Amino acid sequence: MVVSQNGHLDGHSKRLLVRVKRLPEGSAQLFGNCQKCLPVLPNAIRLDRSRSFILIPAWGQMMKNILLPLLFGATLVLTWWSSSTRGDFITVNPIADNSIYSESNNSNAKGSLYVGQIGLNGGNALRRALLQFDVSTIPTGAIINTVTLGLTQTKHGGLSVAENFELHRVSAAWGEGTSNGIGQGSAPTPGDATWNFRQFNTLSWTSPGGDFAATSGTTTIGIVDTAYTFATQPGLVADVQSWVNNPSSNFGWLLKTATELNADGARQFGSREIGAAPSLVINFTAVPEPSSIVFLGAISLVAFGLSAFRRCIVAEPVFRVGHHLSHIKS
Repeated sequence: MVVSQNGHLDGHSKRLLVRVKRLPEGSAQLFGNCQKCLPVLPNAIRLDRSRSFILIPAWGQMMKNILLPLLFGATLVLTWWSSSTRGDFITVNPIADNSIYSESNNSNAKGSLYVGQIGLNGGNALRRALLQFDVSTIPTGAIINTVTLGLTQTKHGGLSVAENFELHRVSAAWGEGTSNGIGQGSAPTPGDATWNFRQFNTLSWTSPGGDFAATSGTTTIGIVDTAYTFATQPGLVADVQSWVNNPSSNFGWLLKTATELNADGARQFGSREIGAAPSLVINFTAVPEPSSIVFLGAISLVAFGLSAFRRCIVAEPVFRVGHHLSHIKS
């Protein structure tokens, strides 16, 4: 298509749908054959001293300069969204763990973890374990999908049977000092958690044996010394979600047997200092946070498309080539 100096459309006798809009006064004047400028958006053509128009071949140029950028921008946004909302996994070991003993104020901060009831010679006393995990690497606002806790049993009592174990969310801060013992623990050091103190010798539990909520998760642990897992359960997911949403409430879990009535059925587990440490595996979905490059690129493309679209109106009716441009209404 050629635009001549006298303001006529010349060329083959075909119908051509155009998009037109008046340009501001002072636009650059282009005279003669403007065929080379037509593929460029916009095609600014000064037709005479009083009227200036943008001429854009309606469908082909619109597809090339508006719809394709919009489609490309949408594809980038969807790609970003898909990559940023996929589930991610983290595995963490305890940042603190301890064992507490019902028959004494002993503790076992640097030793193995002990859970369950010991035998008659020990007065059928109880052991419970405390575990705390740092989940601060999970982004704020993330959605927790699954939570599993792995423990490795390294020893069991002579009368042990397959038994249900429970995890309970602890509701108060507790400590890990430097005490180090075996089955019966050792004297606590300052800050140690014990049966009566959550931080020896200054802060007491509200209830001896620990302050904790209802059962968050359960699993059955047998008499084979091997690895066991608390599979994901709504209570475990809810606990970790609450710690992500409110980190100051993260006091970890207390591990105990369900009945605490199986004499000589106490168990020994690896701790963060000895043996295979407990491991917490969390699957979460982060709230999308745009990648700046992709996001800005997509927004720029969309903005360009919208801007170009706004600068165009459809000319009516369809003009035959050679029709004088004075019929075109802006």
